[in-house]
Amino acid sequence: AFRLCTSLRKVRIDAEISVIPNGLFDYCDALESVQLPDSVSVIGSTAFMRCAKLRLRLPAGLVSIGDHAFDGCASLTDEDVVFGDSLEEIGKCAFANCTGLRNLIFPASLTRLSNRSPFDGCTLETVIFRNPVTQEVFLGTPRVEKIVYEGPILARIQFASITEIRTTQLPEESPHFLHRISYPVTVYFAGTREVWDATRYDLTKDSVLICDYDFSSSSPAVSG
Repeated sequence: AFRLCTSLRKVRIDAEISVIPNGLFDYCDALESVQLPDSVSVIGSTAFMRCAKLRLRLPAGLVSIGDHAFDGCASLTDEDVVFGDSLEEIGKCAFANCTGLRNLIFPASLTRLSNRSPFDGCTLETVIFRNPVTQEVFLGTPRVEKIVYEGPILARIQFASITEIRTTQLPEESPHFLHRISYPVTVYFAGTREVWDATRYDLTKDSVLICDYDFSSSSPAVSG
């Protein structure tokens, strides 16, 4: 409906709206601000694709974010992209090339995170998984400084470059969950040395620090 409206700058969506249709505002390159009510539960594929100047707040009731929904929205920041506790799905390349993003927290409600580069082209500092990782994850980001897993890991994780991983649990059925990671990497594991040593992870002993579970601190207390 508004595709390629290059003069459109500000939009307010009515409170009764629950779905932002596919491609509604894609390539509106002058669009700076959109007010989305908390009634919006679905943002369709390519809904805001290539809106490079866009700033908005994700609705608290958001359930699904479609493929390429915010691809190329380079002005979005961590303040804008806060995932609520209702979010269940993030599609492929949903936030690709959102170069303003640095830190992400995936809520426990998230059950479908695309493994087809949802954050392709983003350079992230911290990613926190509060949700169970039940399928292979490939965010597409070229670099992440720190990964924190607060839920169980049941599948392998792929990151091109990462310096630190913090986890409370180890995958029972995926012994090679650290897949395609450039080393060196430091792993903080909130468990016992015996549990870690029983795994088959290809890491030197000095790379694994057994620590108390307080991952909110910048440097978890190493317990042995």
